[in-house]
Amino acid sequence: MPSLPALIAAAALLSATPTLASTDAQRAAAQRHIDQAVEAYKAGDVETALERFRAADAHATDRAGVRYNIGRCLEELDRPLDARAAYRSMLGVDELSAAMRDRARAKIDEIESTRLARLTVTCDRPAQVRIGDQPARPCPVEGRLVEPGQQAIVAIAEDGAEARESVELKAGETSTLRLDLPAPQAPPIVDASLDPLGRVVEDDVTVGGGSTTGPVVLSIVGGVALAAGGLALWQADAAFARAEGAHSDYETAIEPDEVANLRSTTQQGLDDGELYANLGYGLLVGGGAALLGGLIWYATIDGPGEPTVWLQPGPSGVAITGAW
Repeated sequence: MPSLPALIAAAALLSATPTLASTDAQRAAAQRHIDQAVEAYKAGDVETALERFRAADAHATDRAGVRYNIGRCLEELDRPLDARAAYRSMLGVDELSAAMRDRARAKIDEIESTRLARLTVTCDRPAQVRIGDQPARPCPVEGRLVEPGQQAIVAIAEDGAEARESVELKAGETSTLRLDLPAPQAPPIVDASLDPLGRVVEDDVTVGGGSTTGPVVLSIVGGVALAAGGLALWQADAAFARAEGAHSDYETAIEPDEVANLRSTTQQGLDDGELYANLGYGLLVGGGAALLGGLIWYATIDGPGEPTVWLQPGPSGVAITGAW
């Protein structure tokens, strides 16, 4: 157990050497926490003493004596790694005396050589290594200080592969561990003879059955017909526009030749517009039916056999019939 005089000495150091940055209220709060820590330590309650010393440090973070006693409490609670961190924090305190600096370094050396173990971890490929509950670090990990005892080491590669090992570490000793991760998994081989749904693609074009070529071709033809129908309707609009323009000029024309030409242009525009319109609507209807039929056909193929969808011309258009 740390000696009580060492703890009381820290309390005296805090109250005797206030810093200019500390207010009277902060110094009073820090002193109150230190008094409570000393009382708890006297009663054998090291956990409470540690908590009170840390509360004092929050009010006077430049107090090397407070941090020294935090380290002593952590040592007694068998937490050497945390104790080492507390002693190392003393070295950053402003106006640290040479004696306190030497004391902190001596405690750090003592803990590293007698209370902690060192572990080196290597991996067969790039990975992140986690030792116990410490943060993950890139592999290899060289001479990492860890607390002695049973430690779980995990290496995780970028592809998610893991390697785990549990080792018993002894204080004051250096151990080396190699972790071999599972080989990276090759990407799945895609069979070119399968369609996106995993069905076999036939080379021959059949109407129905298990082949997907037929419905794909039918859908493509339907798409082309839709595009052609749209183009024909655009041509029809242009022809009707020409006819309308010629008719407007016809109403104001005087010369006989000009009248005859405008009359002919108007009639020709009307005839062309009607032709393109009928052609466009027919292509749209037929193309839409072909595209829809191809999609339904493709979706309902379940193997060799009779076709599941048919396109049947009728007096008023194209009918789609099928069996599901």
